[in-house]
Amino acid sequence: MEVIKAVAVNFAYPDGTVALEDINLSVSAGERVAVLGANGSGKSTLFQHFNGLLQPASGNVFIKDLRVERKNYRAIRRLVGMVFQDPDDQLFSNTVKQEIAYGLLNLGTPKEDIQETIRWALSVVGLEGYEAKSPYSLSGGEKKRVALASVLAMKPEVLVLDEPTASLDPRGVAQIVKLLNRINDELNITLVFATHDVDVVPLLADRIYVLNRGRIRIFGTTAEVFSQKEIIRDNNLRLPRVAHLVELLRKDGERQAAPPPDGTRGGTGSGALPMTIGQARRMLEHQDQGAGYRLHDGRMLRRGYTTGTCAAAAAKAAALALFGQMPPEVAVRLPGGGDAEAVLPVAGVELEGGCPPGAARAWVIKDAGDDPDITDGARIEATVRLQPGEIVVRGGRGVGVVTKPGLAVPPGQPAINPGPLQMIRDNVSGVLSSGNGAEVVISVPEGEQLARRTMNPRLGITGGISILGTTGIVEPMSEEAFKQALVPQLEIARAAGQQTLLLTPGRRGVSLAAGFGVPQEAVILVSNFVGFMLDECVRCGFRQVVLWGHVGKLAKVAAGSFQTYNRIADGRAEAVAALAAVRGAGADLVRSILDAPTAEAMVGLLQEAGLDVVWQDLALRASSRAEAYAREELRVGTVLFSYSGEAVGWDERAVSLMREAGWTLKRELAGAKVQS
Repeated sequence: MEVIKAVAVNFAYPDGTVALEDINLSVSAGERVAVLGANGSGKSTLFQHFNGLLQPASGNVFIKDLRVERKNYRAIRRLVGMVFQDPDDQLFSNTVKQEIAYGLLNLGTPKEDIQETIRWALSVVGLEGYEAKSPYSLSGGEKKRVALASVLAMKPEVLVLDEPTASLDPRGVAQIVKLLNRINDELNITLVFATHDVDVVPLLADRIYVLNRGRIRIFGTTAEVFSQKEIIRDNNLRLPRVAHLVELLRKDGERQAAPPPDGTRGGTGSGALPMTIGQARRMLEHQDQGAGYRLHDGRMLRRGYTTGTCAAAAAKAAALALFGQMPPEVAVRLPGGGDAEAVLPVAGVELEGGCPPGAARAWVIKDAGDDPDITDGARIEATVRLQPGEIVVRGGRGVGVVTKPGLAVPPGQPAINPGPLQMIRDNVSGVLSSGNGAEVVISVPEGEQLARRTMNPRLGITGGISILGTTGIVEPMSEEAFKQALVPQLEIARAAGQQTLLLTPGRRGVSLAAGFGVPQEAVILVSNFVGFMLDECVRCGFRQVVLWGHVGKLAKVAAGSFQTYNRIADGRAEAVAALAAVRGAGADLVRSILDAPTAEAMVGLLQEAGLDVVWQDLALRASSRAEAYAREELRVGTVLFSYSGEAVGWDERAVSLMREAGWTLKRELAGAKVQS
């Protein structure tokens, strides 16, 4: 129901100044509507038409079904309560009690009812006990609340407020915003307010009208209006500060991550800006608008969608095509059982030609956001054919097949993890009528080539990529996602019955391990996350590990650093120099070690000085540090290699563990004795 309606309203002041031109506006019961504009835009003039303080030169204003004209003024002024910008223009009584009672007395309200109404109005605005105070002794915020109480006492259906936060400090603004929202929510009073303070608008308005020079320039929901950034600025306004901050961060991200030359995709993309801190937080957590963004190293990075989400979107689009629907985009439910959805564009649909009879094929282009994901840009296809019974999901070309036990998917099955598998079924099921089933085949044409650059070959997944996605969202530059991708190696090792593991930071260590007869399942790639993988070894029930890798990486472990990325920790030179000094190195050698540009250079320095034994000391120290890190729940040995692949240092524990595991001991390790 419309409670305020302005139809083709025009108004000019006696000096000829045109204040309103062709104003058409409507406000429904219970709404919160902002009239936004710079000073002199016509906001206050418009508001004075709502209760008859001004009459239009042409056009009409209606309050509910009453036209604003003299004969209806009394009824209209009971329906519409006006709160002026400056409370001193509204307050004139000696006490707060008299101020609130004034309008009630004019209406002939019984005295006993007046007392109760005064108490109620003051309780609403949080000024209990202020009855005897003088309005002129109050703060600006308190005066505004007294003015508001005097209007509320009249029990209006609509509150019209001119600049309700003007001249208030931040705390006062917050109090007024909270109070007005409570009045709207609990008393069901419609709010119409004028302001040029754009920061309060998202907190207080469902819809916006923007005025400039007496004309409505744009109107719509808060998000719709503030998405028109150029129009906002052209009308002498600005975005809310939160939205402006995100806009700047996005632009900065676009400068640092420019789109591809063909302009197809890249950067941070476009999308609705958050208006409030809460909206910004939800955007960053991808709860509101698609995948959303996250802040990384001072940049706003765009989240993307997993292969599982893309497969579910393609499957839903193909299912819809079977029923004659060809949507340009589809909304898919994300895992977790809540209402979270993602909207993905559909890149293409086929019903004939390459499709099997009675089937439809659709595909989505994987968008990993700003994450350097190997599958970014890959075509994820789904071919759907209706059949009786249940929904069966199969792997097609480019989707890997699991060959080893220990993963979430059993051997012989397509590498579609349980989460994405259920997501595909749920989204296809939402299209089908009750009791119907379908066969869904997921394919990735480039999958076999892409898989060579993933962990799949090490995990025993052959022929293509995996369809993954626990949450359905790709976190850009996510260290956590990378770490979790390493863990399945441990599950495979456990399923293969391995008791001792060889942990190596890089692929060079993997290739060296083969020469020592170490089974592939026992070789675990840990990248920079040595500490994390030690913890995971304990969690998975392993008790024996050998640290295996280049002196440069494992020297950091000896120095007590278990995340070995060089920007986080690098105590290599200090650890080697200290151990060399213990072995009698002079000041010049110690200084040379500290100044050495690489660990490989340190190998040469110690070799020239006849102090190769330092590497055995370093290996022993890395092992003891790792055991302490694992709270003595692991037996740890260490073997160090130079860049050429020569073993330069090891400890007795490493030799013992390798011998117990039945691995081949090369000559230099077979007779190893740690020098004392």
